[in-house]
Amino acid sequence: MAKVTNFRFAQWCTRIATKSSGWAGDILDSPNEPARTESVERFIKEMRDRLTFMEDEMRES
Repeated sequence: MAKVTNFRFAQWCTRIATKSSGWAGDILDSPNEPARTESVERFIKEMRDRLTFMEDEMRES
């Protein structure tokens, strides 16, 4: 894998953390309800897409 600067890596981490905390905040509006399967699947897909993007960027640099 190619080198990525600490700055770029921190950007990726920050974006993932921001998105994750947004999801968590929205879910906590109704904390006692069971999680909807569709929501969990959308979250997983979004995180997987972001990680795939990171891997692709590493290969290209």
